[in-house]
Amino acid sequence: MDRLPVVAAIKDRYAIQYHASRGLVVLTLMGFLASEESKTCLSQLGDQWANAYRSHGRVLLLIDASKSGVQSPAILDELRGANAQTVGAGDRVAFVVSSNLLKMQFRRATRESPAAVEFFLSTDAAETWILASDSAAWGVAG
Repeated sequence: MDRLPVVAAIKDRYAIQYHASRGLVVLTLMGFLASEESKTCLSQLGDQWANAYRSHGRVLLLIDASKSGVQSPAILDELRGANAQTVGAGDRVAFVVSSNLLKMQFRRATRESPAAVEFFLSTDAAETWILASDSAAWGVAG
């Protein structure tokens, strides 16, 4: 995928990129988020989410947490709340994780999501899945 411009970030914590022509939002997590950082991140992510919905009627979200550690339960509660308020049935969410524990955390936070959600070990695999045009590739993780 082409290098995307960063539209929001806190150094050494996260970066948000937006691919306008595809409606793709990329969130790269780089460390442990404190509560205020998480709230700022989710607010900025929501802005890009809204841009994608206005332009495409759905959102493709790639969350690269491969350089992130396990997050606190409070942060996951904030993510779960944001997910419940914004994610729709036509959306896709791909997570890149580096451990089973991180995967389990994010799976718990998104288990009630109406979106198609998948987990990957590599960014390339996540990008391939999230950008697949074949609707048969939109399977939800089991």
